[in-house]
Formats: sequence, structure tokens, C-alpha cells
Amino acid sequence: TDYHWVKDGYLVEPYRSTAVSITGIPDTLDESKLTTSCVGTHKQSGEKIYGTNSGGAQCQMKFLKVGDYTVEASIISSDTEQVLTTSMDVQSRYVRRDIRKLTEEDKANYLNAARTLYDITTCQMKFLKVGDYTVEASVISSDTDQILTTSVDVQSRYVRRDIRKITEEDKANYLNAARTLYDINTADGIQIYGENYKCMIYFGTLHLENSVPDKYHDHLHDGLGFLTQHMSLTNEYELALQSVNPSVAMPYWDFTQDMVIIRDKAKANKRAVDYQDLWELDLWQDDFFGTSDTHLHTVTKGRWAYTRVPKISRETEVANPYGYMRAPWNLDVSPYITRFHKSCGDNMGSKGDYETNQWPTCAIHHYAVSSIDSWAYFTGYMAIDAHGGVHRLIGGAGGDCDNWGEMLDLLGPEKVSNLREYATFLGRFVWRESTCTMPRVQEVIVIIGVR
Repeated sequence: TDYHWVKDGYLVEPYRSTAVSITGIPDTLDESKLTTSCVGTHKQSGEKIYGTNSGGAQCQMKFLKVGDYTVEASIISSDTEQVLTTSMDVQSRYVRRDIRKLTEEDKANYLNAARTLYDITTCQMKFLKVGDYTVEASVISSDTDQILTTSVDVQSRYVRRDIRKITEEDKANYLNAARTLYDINTADGIQIYGENYKCMIYFGTLHLENSVPDKYHDHLHDGLGFLTQHMSLTNEYELALQSVNPSVAMPYWDFTQDMVIIRDKAKANKRAVDYQDLWELDLWQDDFFGTSDTHLHTVTKGRWAYTRVPKISRETEVANPYGYMRAPWNLDVSPYITRFHKSCGDNMGSKGDYETNQWPTCAIHHYAVSSIDSWAYFTGYMAIDAHGGVHRLIGGAGGDCDNWGEMLDLLGPEKVSNLREYATFLGRFVWRESTCTMPRVQEVIVIIGVR
């Protein structure tokens, strides 16, 4: 098209078929035996469009975006095998025209689009309950008084979304509701929010007592009920959140993304993967779940600052030696929820110990759903390989075990290193095997990070 106002360069219009013709072909070439291919690259996005050969030194292209393109053309002669190449810069812009001079196709496209703006009439609704609704709509014309009615059946359901992709409003609603479950006990919460309310002491007790009913069993983690038990616990937790704020749906955390992010960071910086990079990600900032202080090993800023671990009031309840709602083998004396992010001072994963300290990856989950055909194996694999490393790397182990280097002369470097590596397991193993009895005195041997 002749754009007379364009003095330099080439102009094309998006979504219009454009003929790209190459001039200056040598007279020695038979134009009937030429094949032309064209590729356009959008300079801003890098997206490519491909033309179709329309005979001779010409191809048809349709530019799909506004912006600047570089068009590269290759002309091949079938009888001489000679290849000619050229390139040009073009601008893709919309052009407004006199409505009387539009083509019939352009006129129809414009009028149909304008009609659509009149036909699509919207209204805002907020559905307050889960269930099935029939929505009836009436559209009234103010100039003709004509009334149009229609109806549609809709389903109202909660949708669980990736916690990184929920809106800021949804994030605040979820985290504030979760904070409420820490701050208000069950009895008071039921009076305020209704019968579905349960506080975090309830969920912590339920999880702990079913994990440690005695020395020999774990009803939540070691049997075939790992997935179903935790699904049930999550459902009850979600109901409690919704009693506080009915707009909240339980988000999920795709923690395989975290490994991708820190691997990409390591690759960009040409170094090995460092698991300590995990704690710089968005989920551990003050507006999410907070950053663990390197001295106190607890969150000191944001809504989760200095969150306390409940004290156990009855001897029959499961508790650690200091009376906190922690596993019996957990010798953490801190009154706050703790995260060490290390194992007795060592960076987990630094030695490539992926089997014991692996942060779960996409490959691990893909193997589980594509290659495992046994429910017994699948459940155990999901509990340990596909999930357990998250707890171990967040909680970690710390305390006096940071000084286990004093045993180097007795055990040697390799054994001391292995003890540190397996520190998060040691307390559990020795307690369940009755190798030792945990004290009820103020004597700290090793502090194990909690689940």
C-alpha cells in the first residue's frame, strides 16, 4: 500500500495480509524458478512470523503485533541453486482511514466489533455460598423499553491456587486468617466465628499426637495414610480459615519452583547450587512467612514475629522435655517457632547429599506419577523423597551439635560430617529405639528443627 506520508522506511498494518516483494533480481535468474521465504522478527518480544511463498520474488506475510520488525528474505533459484538474501526494517502500526473509503471487509469487521460492545452487557455479582445457582438476567433498553431475559446455571466452588500467583488481597486475607488461628483459642473462636473454627493449638496437637501415639507408630507419616491423613487435616484447616474469612481458599505451594529459581541463579553466577539462596525467595520475606533471624533462629519481623510454641499443660499430652508442643526427641528450649536452615552448622546439600537432603524437584514428582505403580511405594516415596526434604531444610538442626567438631580426634572427619548430616534423624531414631531417654531437665544436647 502507498502510504504517501511515510518518507523513509516501510510501514505495514497488523492483521493485514502484506505482500513482500523483492526487487533488483539479476536478469540472469529466471523469476519463474525462484522460491522466496520470509521471516519477520518482532524487535521488542523476539517473536517470529513466517511468510508463505506467493511465486517468484514475493511472499505473503501477516504481522500480528504493533511494533518494529526485521524481515529477512531468502530467494533460491531452482535451476542455478543460487541463494540471495536481504533484510529490511518495517514498522507495524494501525492506520485510521476515512470510513467511506474502507474496504467491504474492513467495514464489516468494524461494525461487527462495535455491535459486540452493545451485545455484551455485564453485571457484578458475589456468590456467598458454595453450591449451584441459577442466574437470571434482564436487559432493559431505555429508548424502546424492550426487555430481554436469559438464565444460566453456574457452580460456586472454592479454587485453590498457587500461593505465588494469588492477588495481594487474597494473600493478605489468607495470612491474616491464619494469624487469627494463632491468636484466638478454639473456645473463643467458636463464639466469634462459628462451629468450624479451630485454633492452631488444636491442629498442632492433632498432628503431634497422631505422629507420636507411642514409641513405635506414626499414624500420619510412616503408614499408607500419609497422603489421605494430610489431605483431611488440610481440609479441616481450610474450613477454620473460611470461618474467619469466607473468601479464603487454601493456597498451595509448588516448592519445585524454588529449586528451579536457585538453580537458575547458580547457573547465571557460574557457581554450584547453594540451598541458602532458598531463604532469599519471596515466601520468606516479611510480608509472607518471614525470615529466620540468624541468632535466635526465629522470625523477628512481620505478622509472624516471635510466634510462640504452646506449652503443654497435661502429662498425658505429647511434649518435649521442656514442656513445649514438640516431639519428645526435640530438645529445642526456645519458646518460639525455630528454623535453622542448616544441619549442625553445615549447609545441607553442599556435599551433593541429594538422597538425604534433597529439596524436591520436578523430576522427583514426575517419576512418582509416571513410573510408580504400587500404592505402598508411592505413599512412602511421596512422604520422603517428594516432600520430606522441605521440612528438613527449613527446620534443620542446631544447638550444641554445632560444636561436634570437638569429636574429630575421636571419630574422624567423615563420621563427624555424617553425624551432622543426619542430625535431624538422630533424635527420633534413638528415642524410638529406646537407645536413650530424653531428659525432663534443662539440659540441651541437640536442638532438632520441628516438622
